[in-house]
Amino acid sequence: MNTPESIASLFDKYLRNQCDAKELHLLSEALKKQPSSVFFDLMEKDWDTFEEENIPGISFQKGDAVMNTILRKKRVSFGSKIQLKNWAAAACLALFVVGTAGAIVRWYQTQPVIYTSTPFRPLQLPDGTQVQLNHQAQVSYRESFWGDFRRVKLRGEAFFKVFPNKHQPFIIESSRASIRVLGTQFNAKQHKQGLWVAVTEGKVVLSNAQGNSVSLVKNQWGQALDNGSLEVESGDVQNYLSWQEGRFLQFKNVAFPILVNQLERLYGVKMLWPASMRNKYLTATSRYEPLAQLLPKLSLSLNINYRIENDLVVFSEK
Repeated sequence: MNTPESIASLFDKYLRNQCDAKELHLLSEALKKQPSSVFFDLMEKDWDTFEEENIPGISFQKGDAVMNTILRKKRVSFGSKIQLKNWAAAACLALFVVGTAGAIVRWYQTQPVIYTSTPFRPLQLPDGTQVQLNHQAQVSYRESFWGDFRRVKLRGEAFFKVFPNKHQPFIIESSRASIRVLGTQFNAKQHKQGLWVAVTEGKVVLSNAQGNSVSLVKNQWGQALDNGSLEVESGDVQNYLSWQEGRFLQFKNVAFPILVNQLERLYGVKMLWPASMRNKYLTATSRYEPLAQLLPKLSLSLNINYRIENDLVVFSEK
């Protein structure tokens, strides 16, 4: 019962309200014999796999109210099963196992904050890292970064200026891949096929779900795809930042294949074009705007036709 695997299995069962009295006793006795870090590691693993929307009707605000009630109590009875969020159940078990409220206060201070910003309004994280979110993007993080890493979760697109701390790497997690940095600036975007990052300063490590990784430096772009592949390209990455307020798309004698690649990544669409367009080049400057407004300008500049089919753009010769 004292093996890490057996403790983790029983802890997971407890969080799902499936433990009987005997199993609860075994779990509490096993945890008493382990370093306190074991308990917090179990809770952190649970957070890494937790998604709030998977538990309808329960919000973090309600969870906070439950936690405050727990913290005011000196003793907790396990006579009835807890039907609230799994982390609230873990909090009760912590008081029972550790024996003091101090340990659970330490964990409570790390509860997740989910932030969806107004685009172009910077957000500052607890460590000083600055984040600028694109439309409909979301970042979740803890109120204080403790432990070996500073972890955040990203949905959508954001630009990060990571505060340097070589002793505590900064990790951005998505459902498909992760980005690890010490202190740098880069744009990251989660899309339907994976996660991509464009580095403007410093160095990042992009890893996929299969455990493979690649290092990226200034003016490099990388992508971790769901199929396990990792792609890296070098060149000016400023166009990938054009969604930010006051920025422009700039193309200087850019070949059509490169133009299409950049637009696909920037707008999250697929584009088809005939091989005859390979030798077309574009020099232009345009304020970032919706793709439906940009395409007519490209059509005039390059003397080509286009049509939009859902998330697919098809180019053709005139």
